[in-house]
Formats: sequence, structure tokens, C-alpha cells
Amino acid sequence: MRIVFDPQGALGGSRFRGIGRYTRSFLREFARQGQHHEIFILLNTMLPASFDMLRADLEGLVPEKNFIFWSAEAPIGGMHPENWERRHFAREIWEAVIDSLEPDLLVVSSLFEGAEDDAVSSVPAGRTYLVATICYDLIPLIYSQYYLPDQNMRVYYRQQLEALRRSDFLLAISQSAADEAVQLLRYPIDRVVNIGAAVDVAFGAAPPIDLRERFGISRPYMLYVSAFEIRKNHAGLIHAYAALSPEVRAAHQLVLGGGVGAIEHLRGIATEAGLAEDEIVFTGLVDDGELAALYAQSKAVAFPSWHEGFGLPILEAMMFGKAVISSNRSSMPEVVGLDEALFDPFDVDEMRDLVERVLTDDFFRERLEQNAPHRVAAFTWERSARLALEFLEGRMAAPMRPRDHNRRFVANALDRVNSNHNLADFPRDIASRHIAKTFRRDDRRQLLIDVSRLVIVDAKTGIQRVVRAILSQLIKNPPLGWIVEPVHANANELGYRYARKFADSFLGIRDPWHEDHPVEAWSGDILCVLDLEPDTLIKQRPVLDEWRLRGVKVHTVVYDILPLLLPEYFPDSVGDRVIGRWVRELVRHDGACCISETVSQQLADWIDANNVETNPGFRLNWFHLGSDLVSTHPTKGMPDDAMTVLAEMALRPTALMVGTLEPRKGHHQAIKAFELLWQRGIDIALVIVGHQGWRIDELAQHIRSHPECGKRLIWLEGISDQYLERLYGAATFLLAASEGEGFGLPLIEAGRKGLPLVVRDLPVFHEAVGDAAFYFPNNRDESAMAESITKWLELHSVGGHPKAHDVRPLDWSESAQMLFQALTNTKERSQHAG
Repeated sequence: MRIVFDPQGALGGSRFRGIGRYTRSFLREFARQGQHHEIFILLNTMLPASFDMLRADLEGLVPEKNFIFWSAEAPIGGMHPENWERRHFAREIWEAVIDSLEPDLLVVSSLFEGAEDDAVSSVPAGRTYLVATICYDLIPLIYSQYYLPDQNMRVYYRQQLEALRRSDFLLAISQSAADEAVQLLRYPIDRVVNIGAAVDVAFGAAPPIDLRERFGISRPYMLYVSAFEIRKNHAGLIHAYAALSPEVRAAHQLVLGGGVGAIEHLRGIATEAGLAEDEIVFTGLVDDGELAALYAQSKAVAFPSWHEGFGLPILEAMMFGKAVISSNRSSMPEVVGLDEALFDPFDVDEMRDLVERVLTDDFFRERLEQNAPHRVAAFTWERSARLALEFLEGRMAAPMRPRDHNRRFVANALDRVNSNHNLADFPRDIASRHIAKTFRRDDRRQLLIDVSRLVIVDAKTGIQRVVRAILSQLIKNPPLGWIVEPVHANANELGYRYARKFADSFLGIRDPWHEDHPVEAWSGDILCVLDLEPDTLIKQRPVLDEWRLRGVKVHTVVYDILPLLLPEYFPDSVGDRVIGRWVRELVRHDGACCISETVSQQLADWIDANNVETNPGFRLNWFHLGSDLVSTHPTKGMPDDAMTVLAEMALRPTALMVGTLEPRKGHHQAIKAFELLWQRGIDIALVIVGHQGWRIDELAQHIRSHPECGKRLIWLEGISDQYLERLYGAATFLLAASEGEGFGLPLIEAGRKGLPLVVRDLPVFHEAVGDAAFYFPNNRDESAMAESITKWLELHSVGGHPKAHDVRPLDWSESAQMLFQALTNTKERSQHAG
């Protein structure tokens, strides 16, 4: 079956209440047991607070592409007439999205959300699929005088009740809830099933909390945990406890957990009933750890509610092996499973007698404690999901339908809005905007490649060679089911634009005709921040946050974090102010794809060491760079003196250094080492390729005024990739003297050409080329470097040096594929069109 699950019960106002906990736990097990079905999760972007938590629950159970996001105009709370037009529009979008998925079955987690928050759901008429709704209770109908106090609330509840009646199946959380549906709604008995409820096993671990210090609990205590509603019967329990004998009250306390907003009211009831201040404790709102500790350290637990759909706190207490006494109404006898533990919640004397018995009769209390594990074992999420799936599978005959194209459903959504008389005055620009956000125009997902820096200028740096190469490969070989779009943004305005003009030029179109329109992104799309432009990522936070709420993944390629690891080599303005701020920004999103495993580990260590808070779903991945220059969209052109330089290199052994001149790159040490070699009469040349960077003015002047400049010391700035490739072919060995790198792309490029490698002993270089290089010590001693080069020349003269042919480089197509696998978290090699 194709099943769409709407989990709004876990997204809106109920997310921290029983319905929210039920929805999350049931959905997780339903997805686990239903993996032979195709399950989609429908997410309302107006209720984003629990998205990450829900997606973490379902990781590995539901594919990312099956999380479907939809958008409407808030607020839409159903109790307020001024919201009703927006609510009608939201319902049309919600129904159109479900239609677009062509399900066999829709499972609605809670139909009664949305009175005050922005949830919306219904059971559409004229649908082509069946609907199963989780039925918790009909308490507002039974106690309408308390729960439906005004006309607006009555209208809203009855509207949703009619939707419940239209459901094809009800998944009741207790036999009591099932019976209520049959009796009060005349719902067909053969279309409702009791699937029960459960408590997550992880809840059974109680942290060591000092309850005396935390809440002022000083004696053995009777516990009741509940939000405050009149049916929860706090007042009845207080009166029953106040009627205990003075001796029992003196030896115990009554602890009421929860009840926020009503504590002063309940305190007044306790005072009127004659309870002293230290005989009753109000904890207020408690977190899960505090709640577990309260259960674990209690003497017994009472549950005096008039009416429940299930009564989850009973099972929670039993998970800790506690004796529970409970109301004998609605679902509670099903959960307790022991008649002698039940009392009439409207009979204060009967309640008092059972409270006193459980607190003073050790034999009775132990019998109730022995009952607890049997009841817990009878209610599991595995059982609930299995009962639901067996029931639904037994009644579903519809085959799985093929998924249709989205374009038809864009028109369908517009038709719905245009034909709904309640939306005659609804602004069409707002409607169109939300329809565009919700429905993809193309069946293919978008892989958005951020090339913001490259669009402005090609500085011909190593990073930009990577950007050109990866972009070129992804455009030429888009992954199957994806469209690759270069995009750009800047730090001066919000929003990304398609880099269509740049793409025309990049692809060699002589007469560019595209315009750079704003990017439209949908659920399942991925933004890969491939270029390095830290300020832009930070500036675009509002846009990227909104995209992520709608299911767009945001991953940043990290080339290195060297300004954080070697701050002495970088301008003061670059370190934590720029790169540190950038890292703290990128970890708010979905992932970082580092260009080596070394960088990935360095980044993880820095995040831990600096206590950087990351997005709960943040992933660290890595990939390796390619090395075939021809695939980097190489720049062309040879300067007039190129042949002279190549001729000079042919006269003697020549070392080639490739990379921007900056302090960490080791140029200063290398030049001093070569000066020592020249002093010793060794005829060897050093060719340096790279732009002049920061803090290098003195060295730059030293090179330009050096007596060997232009002869045995040659510095080439801003050369083309075509020229660089000729240099790789003419050199004797590559010298990699850098004290820190993210990967070491020149090593791979040189190794691919068979150029021997003489490199600093860095972990990242071992990762890149392994035993195919000759390593010199990682220190700043020029004499040690000179000795290492001398030793290498001796080995080279007899063919005993490490062979660069042993390097197994990736080409850029393989590198691009590796990156795509990291972005999509797939281990298998991805399929490509063509």
C-alpha cells in the first residue's frame, strides 16, 4: 500500500501532551513494521518546532524523499472566525497535497488539533483513498459543558466530529474509546479496532534526582501526575487525602505533578480541606527526567480521573513497578487489570479508604506492585502497530498506484481554490505563493550548487578549480532523478538566484539568453554550498531556515579550518571572527562535506572542544578531490615567456611548488633550503606557482630581488591551467612544504602525471597519497629540508624513490559522485543518467 501519515498530533499544541507522545511513538513503530509499504510523512510548515525530532525518530525507517512539506497562510486557529478563510485555504492545500501523492490510505494522527494552533486536517469527501483516524476519546462531547463553553468551540468541535464520522476506519487507543465511537457516533463496529497504547521503554530509566532539594519532598509520598482539567479530579483526590487519619498524613505527603496554571487554585482547595502546607507538594511542570524520578521514588500512585481515553500515567507508573490505584471509569480498568485496585472517582470515602490501604497495608501494596510488570508487558508499541497494520491490511484491497506528475496537481490546487465559494475573496497572490512553495514544477529534485564567489570572479585558486570541476561534472552527468542548478547569492540582499547567465558562459554558449530568476526550492531539494563565501551563508540565514522548514537540505563543503587550527599564519580578522562564525553557522543546517577524512575529524574535534551546538540532524561526511585538470573547465593561454621557463627547467632537476604564497605554505623554509643546496654546489631549480597572499610582502620582495630570480628561482603568478599542466610535465618532483592543508590537490594532480612527490609529513598527505610520496620531517628547519631533498635526489638517481604512479587518483567524475553520495547519505554508487 501507499500510506500517507499526517502527524500533526505531534506538531502543534499537543506535541508535549499525551497525544503528541502517542503520535511519535506509534508512528515510529508503525513505520518500522510497515516497511513493506510505501509510507509518506506529511509535514505542515506552519508547525515546525518538532520537525527535527520527528525526522530523527524516523531515520532509517522512512526515506528523506518521503517527507512531504506543505505551506499555507497563518494563523488558521479554528476557534476564531477571522481565521476561517485562511483555514479553508489551508485545508484545500492539505487535501491537494494528499491527492498529489495518490495514496491508498491516509492515516490521521489527530483530527481535533487546530482549535488554537495552525494544524488543519479533515476527512475529504469524494476522495479516491481510504482514511484511518486515531480515536483517543470523545471527552469533549461527553462533558460538553466543560469543554465546549462557547459557540465557536462547539462549531469547531462538531465540524471535526463529522470528519471523524466520515473516516473509513478508527484506530481506537482503548476498548473504551472504541465503544464510545460505536455508541455515541453510531460508528460501524466492524470498522473500528482497539490498538491500545504503550510507554516507551527508554522512559523506565530514572535519573538520580534529590527530590527533597528539587521539590521539597521530605516523606514517603502518594503521587498523582496530570495536567489540570476538571475531569482529572484533583479536587476529589485532595479531599480524599485530607480525610485520612492524622497518623497516615503525618507519615506521608501528597505530591501533585503538573497542573501548571492551577496550582494556586488547588492550594486553596487543600487549605479549605484542612491539609497543612507540608502535607501537599505541587511540583509544577516537570521534564521527563524529573517525572521518571518522581515515579521511581514514590510509595504509590493514584489516578482519580473521571474519564480517560487510555490513562498513560498508569502505565508509566507501572513501568517503575509501582502500586497504582485508579478510577473505575472509562478505559482505566483495562489498563490497571485488577479490580481491587479500583475506586469510584465520585465517592470520596471509597477513594480515601483505598488511598489509606495502599499506603499502610504492605501486603496489598506488594500485590499491586507484582501486577505492574504484567500490565506493562501487555501494552507495547510493537503490539499497537501490529494490530493497526493487520486490521488495515485485512480491509484494504486497493493496489499501489504509480505516482503521477506534479504539474497536474498544481492546476488541481488552483482549481480547488477557485471553485471554493468560501475563498472568493482570498488573495490570489498569496494562494499562488503557497501553491508554488508546496508543489514542485518538475518531477526531478534540484541539486542547487552555490557558486556565489565564482559568479563574481574566477580567482583561479585551488578552491575555485574544485568548484569548476565539480560543477562541470554534475552538469554533464546529473544524478538520475535530479536537475543540477548553479545558484548564487550575496551578503547585501536576501535570497538566492539561479546562476543562469554564469551557466551559459560556463557551458560556452556564445549568446547568453537566460535571466537569473529567484530560486524556488521544494522538499527533497539539496543546496550544496560548494564555493567559499562565509558572509553570504550567514546573511542568508532567514532564507535557508525557511527552506529547511520546507524540507530542503543544506550542506556546506568544508575545505579546511586552518585559520582556527593555525591562527598564527592568518590575519587576525580571519580566524574566529570569520571562519569560527562560519562554522557555527553551517552546523545549524544539515551537514558538512569535508574534502578529506582529516578535515572531517579536525572539524568534529573543534566542534566538541568549543561546545558548539549543532542541529540535531547535522552530519559530517567527507569526500576526496579529483585530479584531472582537463575536467576542471581549465583556463587556457600560454604567456610569451613560457617556452623560456620550460627550457630552463629542462637544464637541471627542478622542484615545483603549487599554491598561494602565504605563511603556512612553507615557501620561506623552502627557499632557504634551496639556498643551502646552491651553496653546496647542487644545481637544482625551484619553480613557484601561485598568487601572492597575505603577510608575505617581505618574502615576495626577497624572491623578486634574488640573484637566482628568473634562472634557478622562478615565480609564476596567475597562470592558466593549461600552463600548469605543462609545468607538471616538465618538473622533476613536486615539493609540498605546507604546514597545513585540507587535502593537497597539487599532490594528486602531480601524481596523476607521474611526477614524484616530496612532501611534509602531515596526516592529510598520508591520507591523500599514502606510500607514493617521500616524506620529510614536519619542522621548520631549512637544513633538515635540504638534507631530505639531497637524500631524495640520491634515491632518484638510482630509481629508488617512491613512485607517484602508485597514487590511485580519482577523476573529477568520481569525486563528484563521492560528493553526491555524501550529500544524500548513500553508500552505494549513485546512478547517473545516460
